[in-house]
Amino acid sequence: MTSSFVGNPRIESPSGGLRALRVLAAALLLASAGCSSGEPLGEIAPQINQTLRSDYDVLVPGDVMEVRFGDLVSDNKVWDHEVLVRPDGNAAFLGLGDRPAGGLTVESLRSEIAIDYQKLLKLKTVDRFSILLKTKVARSVIVMGEVHTPGSIPFEGARMTMIEAIGRAGGILKETAELGSVLLVRWDPDSKRQFAWKVDANFEQWSSPNAVYLQPFDVVYIPNSTIDKIDIFVDNYIRRLLPIPLNVSAVSIGARP
Repeated sequence: MTSSFVGNPRIESPSGGLRALRVLAAALLLASAGCSSGEPLGEIAPQINQTLRSDYDVLVPGDVMEVRFGDLVSDNKVWDHEVLVRPDGNAAFLGLGDRPAGGLTVESLRSEIAIDYQKLLKLKTVDRFSILLKTKVARSVIVMGEVHTPGSIPFEGARMTMIEAIGRAGGILKETAELGSVLLVRWDPDSKRQFAWKVDANFEQWSSPNAVYLQPFDVVYIPNSTIDKIDIFVDNYIRRLLPIPLNVSAVSIGARP
């Protein structure tokens, strides 16, 4: 079943330190409630993996872009400039002012900004207008809840499974972890939604040939009891962990983009 919840966006960064993450983890534990387990990892993995993007990379605070006009303007040395994505997710473009950038792909942002510049500078075409990612902050996934070392896990290499991420977070706290109700939250830049799945990741599922693969900015939360109303739970707690400032706040449960 698919459901959506729209609430007030929260713009917070996970860079507040381990103490802040631990405080939030305590709040997450209090928000857990009794309910049924998630779908077995081996069965839900293909559905989750369908949402993976091989070209996935969205802009986050700290990224720097190069804006280039080429021969579209006579004074390109004046108009060519660099843009920083600020902590609020906006970026200031020369002559345009602030534009939302956080959570967008570079190409989707280029398409939007090109239209604005075409109107501003009365350009006949914007085919050669470009925005390039010059420098970017490290990409990561976040593992929280009943693990030994909760926090950000650097996303290195082409692939990382959910089980590998849990292992890199120090492994589970066996006495308290409710592996039958692991929550995975993923940001989709095309639909501008967060997608959430509740996964039964009990030990017998770890040997399944179907692994759940992660991508940068995914959040994995391991509760100490099963989670009821996932949409409200994600809106109230998980969103603040995301390094992507969200201008559109919506959660789809177990959905396919």
